[in-house]
Amino acid sequence: MNRVATGIPGLDTILKGGFIEKRTYLILGSPGVGKTILSLQYLLEGISNGERCLCINMIEPSSTMISNGESFGWDLSEIDMVDLTRAGLQTHGSYEVFSPAEVENSSIFSAVYDAIDQYKPQRLVIDSVTQMSHVSADHYQFRRQILCMMLKLSEMGCTTLMTHEPNALAQDMYTGLAVDGILMLRRELSQQKLVEVRSVEVQKFRGSDYAAGVHYFRFGDQGIKLFPSGRSSRRVEQMSSEQLVFGIDRLDALLGGGLEIGTTTLTSGPTGVGKSTLVAQFLTEVALKQSKKCLYLSFEEAPSSIIKRNEGIGIPLKECVDQGIVRLEYVHPRQYYPDELAMMTFEHLDEGVEVVALDGIRGYEFAMQPYGNPLNSLNNLLAELGRRGVTVVLTNEVEVIAGGELKATETGASHMCDNLILMRYSEFEAEVIKLIGCLKKRLSPFEPELRQLRIEPGPVGLKLGPKLQNLSGILTGVPTMAQSEQ
Repeated sequence: MNRVATGIPGLDTILKGGFIEKRTYLILGSPGVGKTILSLQYLLEGISNGERCLCINMIEPSSTMISNGESFGWDLSEIDMVDLTRAGLQTHGSYEVFSPAEVENSSIFSAVYDAIDQYKPQRLVIDSVTQMSHVSADHYQFRRQILCMMLKLSEMGCTTLMTHEPNALAQDMYTGLAVDGILMLRRELSQQKLVEVRSVEVQKFRGSDYAAGVHYFRFGDQGIKLFPSGRSSRRVEQMSSEQLVFGIDRLDALLGGGLEIGTTTLTSGPTGVGKSTLVAQFLTEVALKQSKKCLYLSFEEAPSSIIKRNEGIGIPLKECVDQGIVRLEYVHPRQYYPDELAMMTFEHLDEGVEVVALDGIRGYEFAMQPYGNPLNSLNNLLAELGRRGVTVVLTNEVEVIAGGELKATETGASHMCDNLILMRYSEFEAEVIKLIGCLKKRLSPFEPELRQLRIEPGPVGLKLGPKLQNLSGILTGVPTMAQSEQ
């Protein structure tokens, strides 16, 4: 089966290559959701391929449609347009598809056939079939005429989109049964009533597989851009035994030499314990010493603040950012759809990025909550990054400052990771100290011990002390000397 490209970024991916040639599809959606914009992009793609394209307007005058297209920088002059917003004024000729008596029953079909016969389109948009049903006095004849029109268009080799209102389709299910496919466009408010969410769902696609589920889209400078929902499965066998290091001897030894390429590492700890600092140390080390291009996505702290903080403790993050070997970006809450963020991340991979940092899971959850389950989206993103052999580091904030129940996360995200680094506060001899240890490594052994972490101003700001010996109850927050030493 030949495919007809839609010209809409992401939609051809969902449709496994585009619409099927010579078939008719319904574009459903409430007013203002983007049906006409989608249809015009489809026609513009045909024009770019040298195809004959026709748009029959029944709701919006052609002049208004052309003006709206100019807001996207579109030149619609090569699209043949027939304005039937004042349907019923055009006369008909003779047709062989059905009898003249039946044509007389609905002058709008007569006008549509006149346009089809005159322009002989390879791509056709009828905007909208809802209006055709409203001006047709007889529902039975309307159904017959719709079917006959679809058959004629298929015989002509025309691939057709017809826009329709969902409520009208519910009253006339025959049209939905007759067409070869249905795309439902939605515009809704998020559960918190803070964000407008636009999405598309393929409800029917006869003769072909397609990507099921809800796929988000937004309007950009060039029209609609769609973000296919990602569902990836990770393959552990693609991980490498080669390791990336932090550049801190005692920490790398604690981790059994470093982090294996292609693994995902979660660093978990309370606020202020040094999670983001540890990530910055890792990225600058692998960028400068191991020639790995990195992407640092911050969900909680502005880039200027991150750079200034790290400058004070001797971590050359600014140098790496200036050289372009670390790309530092702040992800504002609700700035991206989940799959839009994933697509942006994958674009960086195409530019050579091999290491990705997501700084912090809490911020990611807050940003993605309006669009469904954030952990599902995060799991899909991590699975695809792992499948591509990307090394990922994440940070997660736990609410417990010291002591309490030992949890890596409050959300159960630790199962997504291959390695788990634990950071905690503790009190010892009237001083608050920071602790670091490794709880899990999937591909290599590690040292099961806790060490004190110091973050101090100066050229070497991150320091690890020796193994904490002769102490018990460290993770309770109030360690004590072992009995034999007292």
